[in-house]
Amino acid sequence: MGCCYNRRQSFAVWEAKGDEKKMYVLLYLLWILLNGRVTAEILTLGVPAAGLVYGFGYLALDCRLSKDLLLLKRLGHVLVFLAMVVWEVVKANVAIIRIVLSPHMEITPCLVPVKTDLKSAGARAALANAITLTPGTITVDVKDDVLWVHALTAEMAEGLKDWHVARQLARIEEIT
Repeated sequence: MGCCYNRRQSFAVWEAKGDEKKMYVLLYLLWILLNGRVTAEILTLGVPAAGLVYGFGYLALDCRLSKDLLLLKRLGHVLVFLAMVVWEVVKANVAIIRIVLSPHMEITPCLVPVKTDLKSAGARAALANAITLTPGTITVDVKDDVLWVHALTAEMAEGLKDWHVARQLARIEEIT
């Protein structure tokens, strides 16, 4: 994985593995394409330019071709997740409008722990943000696998216990 030091030889030899070679070639071809013409100067300067861009992406940004391919695999599920969040926001807005416009305004604010089985910090952050974006609920704190959520009504809090949006995030996490 990545460029690695070959310890079998007495001097440093940096070897590029398969995915890294492909990424470097793609960056080099992009360099040529963006320049719009092919000259000896463009071809010569493209070698170090592609190397610098690749090195920066690899070392500073932790970019890998395999990670990019994983993102593409997850894209459909992420779009479904975003659609679910938008739908939940619309439904919650209607519920809040009913509460605000009702003559008795029956609210029962509560702070509830919501346990999640999500493994990655990114997925837990996405869930916390989805909860906060949904009117009537706000994520107050995240401690390990527990999200502390303030809800405007007890029904809103109960709906978070087995929320289909969290299940969709779990499906996204399972894709490797």
